[in-house]
Amino acid sequence: NARAIDDLFAEEAGKFVCATAGHKLECTLAAHGSGAVTLSKQRNACVLHVDIGGGTTKLALIDKGKILSVAAFAVGGRLLASDAYGAWSRVDDSARLVAEELGIATDMRSMGDLKNRKVIATRLATLAVDQILGGSTDALGKKLELTEPLARPVEPEFLTVSGGVGEYVFGYETKEHGDIAKLLAAEI
Repeated sequence: NARAIDDLFAEEAGKFVCATAGHKLECTLAAHGSGAVTLSKQRNACVLHVDIGGGTTKLALIDKGKILSVAAFAVGGRLLASDAYGAWSRVDDSARLVAEELGIATDMRSMGDLKNRKVIATRLATLAVDQILGGSTDALGKKLELTEPLARPVEPEFLTVSGGVGEYVFGYETKEHGDIAKLLAAEI
């Protein structure tokens, strides 16, 4: 991604002076670093780029190489994770909110149950797909928003995906890494 990011800074240097670091900047960097902006420009088309990482999902709506809108929400593959000893000790806030909604305890024993992790991953995937498709977002989905929802002045013609969970979406990664990334990708 280094070359794409270098090109971005060279091309957009003046705009970055005014940019505020945070979720929106990460959305922009992911869109450029993944090649989605270049692909949109080359195809003269509108693309929705989805970057699904460990703790967040970042969206960028790109039309003919120009980013029109970005958004981020707290759904990712490491919201539940095991420690070096295999104990499921990491439960981030988003996963905790989902577990509470589903009536699942978040202690290590409960999180150690694959069935519980699958149910949580399924609910997180539903929340992510609602955001990706621009469908209605329920109360929990709204709580997980890190920015305002994605503005959609143009309908995307295709979708690109990057990030750690994206590696599972395309089957580039198959190994488990002590988290719910693979489960989340399968549900998405």
